[in-house]
Amino acid sequence: SQFGIAFTDFTLADEVNEGDFKVSAKLGDLVSEKSVQVKQYVLPKFKVALKTDKDYYLPKQVVKGNLDVQYFFGKPVSGGEVEITAASFDVGFNEFAKVNSKTDEKGACEFEITLPENFAGQPLAKGNAIVKLEAAVVDKAAHKQTGTMMLTIAKDPLTIDVIPERANPAP
Repeated sequence: SQFGIAFTDFTLADEVNEGDFKVSAKLGDLVSEKSVQVKQYVLPKFKVALKTDKDYYLPKQVVKGNLDVQYFFGKPVSGGEVEITAASFDVGFNEFAKVNSKTDEKGACEFEITLPENFAGQPLAKGNAIVKLEAAVVDKAAHKQTGTMMLTIAKDPLTIDVIPERANPAP
C-alpha cells in the first residue's frame, strides 16, 4: 500500500508440523525475518484478571491490587494457588518481588507489592518506567493460567504536556 503495508494469507495443512518456523519478506535488497512458533492451541480453562488501585505509581509506593479468577462457565476458581511476580524493565524484565497466596471462595485474591526506589526510565514512555505484574494461578485440577498487566511508574508526581494548537501561527 502507499503506507508500506502488505499482507497475505497462508493456508496451513490439516496435519501441521509443530515447532519454530521463520517467515521472511523481501523487497529489493531489503530482507526482514521473524520467527514464529506453531503449536497446538489449548483453550484456557479459566480467566485471570489483575486490577490495581491506581493507574500509575511513584517509586517506593505500595501497589495494592486484586486478582479475580473465574472459570469460563461462570464458577469461581476457589482455593487456587497464586504466584504474583513484579518485574521492572530496563534492557529486559528483572523480577524484584514475588507474592504467594490463594484465591478465596469467590475466586479473589488481594495483594500488596512495595516498589523499589530506582527505576530505568524509558524514552518511549517519556522517561517513565514500566513494571510488569504477572499472576500465575493453578487450580485444584492442576490447570495453570496466567494474567499480565503493565504499570506505569512515573518519574514525577505531576506531568505537564503542552501541545500547540497548530505548528505554524498565521502571519
